[in-house]
Order: sequence, then structure tokens, then C-alpha cells
Amino acid sequence: MADKPSWLKTHGEPWGVSSQQIVYDNPWLTLTEYQAVAPTGRPALYGKVSFKNRAIGIVPLHADGTVTLVGQNRFPRANYSWEIPEGGAPLDENPLDGAKRE
Repeated sequence: MADKPSWLKTHGEPWGVSSQQIVYDNPWLTLTEYQAVAPTGRPALYGKVSFKNRAIGIVPLHADGTVTLVGQNRFPRANYSWEIPEGGAPLDENPLDGAKRE
């Protein structure tokens, strides 16, 4: 695009990819490993997580000014946490519809 402002234009050489491989896949995410080539020509290893759903969270604010939190054990943190109600929605679903369902 010739009409991009100068600060938005690409500067320097872009990164290259010599190969890519899906190294993990489940119903929620895909992890892809890239054998990349830096703009300097040096090889580099990169990983990219691609989520298959959209994160949805709501802050239930009540008329008296209080907020509802939910508590649950989270596997990655290996402990109990208090958080806003949250879940997920398919990428092609309207986020508001997903939030209402959650």
C-alpha cells in the first residue's frame, strides 16, 4: 500500500521461515514450532501458540456496587484463585453472545 504513513511501513528485512511443524494440538490450542531466519541471516527457533477459542470474561457489577467473583483451583497455577467469571467462545461467535452464555 503506497498510502501507509511512514511509521507504519516495513523497515529493514523481514524475518523468514525455513520450516514449521505443529508440535502440539488439542481442542483448545495449537503449538507450532518455526525454524526462522532473522533479518541478519542467523537461524532462530520460535514457537507460536494459536488459540482455537476466544477468551470471554465478565465483571458482574450489582446495584449495591459489589462484584461477584468465583473461586476455583487452576491447574497451571497449582493453587486456588479468585477471579471474574470467565470461559471461552468459538472464534466465529459474537463475543457478547459468548459472554451472556458464560
